[in-house]
Amino acid sequence: GMVMGTEEERITLKRYYKDLMEEAMSGGEYKDGIDLGVDRLGRLVEKTLHNAGHAYLNQMGGNGVMGSAVGALRDPIFYRWHTCIEDIFRLYKDILGPYTDEDLSFDGVEVTEVKVKTDGISQENTILTFMGLNEIRLRNIDGDLSYEYDQNTVKKTIKQNRLNHHTFKYWLNIKSTS
Repeated sequence: GMVMGTEEERITLKRYYKDLMEEAMSGGEYKDGIDLGVDRLGRLVEKTLHNAGHAYLNQMGGNGVMGSAVGALRDPIFYRWHTCIEDIFRLYKDILGPYTDEDLSFDGVEVTEVKVKTDGISQENTILTFMGLNEIRLRNIDGDLSYEYDQNTVKKTIKQNRLNHHTFKYWLNIKSTS
């Protein structure tokens, strides 16, 4: 296969990936139900590997859509790229381990009941799903975000069947002694 990009760009991306994997493996900690390390890791990933990868992949196709926040989803490589990014966070979370009861407990607070109520049915803890036709408006997918362009361009729409659900609510009973 053809190798795209400069050697320097490839080395930079590899270095970012290696550094971020090491950062993820160093783990973090939970305190009072809060993950104290994931925000830092997220900022590092976003500023380095994530954004550089989008730019690099965009150039590989001769100025494709991966560099556009509006159009990147149109490129199938987007999903492969984001799987790579998610793997960094998955590794981090796996090393951090599951929350303990102590991590998620708060003195004086007790959840006494949890249930789901779906509109239109009396049975609790049931969510009704259905296939429904959805219309998606495609707006400025070519990356031009000017007001004038938006006002003078015919809106394009597509229709697709998708899984949907009836409106539902979570009902929580919480007892607080504090």
